[in-house]
Amino acid sequence: MNNNSNIKGALLGIALLFLLGFGAYLFIAGIINKLNSVQSDLIKTLVTAMAAVIIAVITLVIGKLLEQQAKIRQELRDKKIPIYERQLSTIFRILFAEKLGQPTPLQEEILSAFSDFTRELIIWGSSDVIIAWQHFRTQAVDPADPMNSLLAMEVVLRAIRKDLGNNISKLESGALIRLFINN
Repeated sequence: MNNNSNIKGALLGIALLFLLGFGAYLFIAGIINKLNSVQSDLIKTLVTAMAAVIIAVITLVIGKLLEQQAKIRQELRDKKIPIYERQLSTIFRILFAEKLGQPTPLQEEILSAFSDFTRELIIWGSSDVIIAWQHFRTQAVDPADPMNSLLAMEVVLRAIRKDLGNNISKLESGALIRLFINN
């Protein structure tokens, strides 16, 4: 269903872009037609100058809007990175404590870390990360099936990478888990 809505949204965007482009073409063609019918060189020069100013203003406004959107995305990313790093540190401590000769985190520490992450995720996380985390939380409670928990963790890790703007399209399933689970 999500894929269908993405396709419908993309088609609607393409249709609107086409209509906008066609409208701009008709508008410019109408102006050129009117200019060709005007006999005065002064009016043609004034209209051309006015068109140049309008295009410059539109370009400036669009540039500022895009710059503002990029700034907001960067500020959000800056807020998300420490949250995700803390949670990954907790997961790594759980997985590697024994191998590194460190004490395994207590159940209360894990619960506290997961609770803090969930609270911060509600505010800062993308929908994909929230859904993946919820799925992981329901899978991680079944110690009889650790492979299912690892696969659910993979989905969380992929969602986090995507949320931070990393390209995940070339990562095959299980690639992130294999980085730290090799036996």
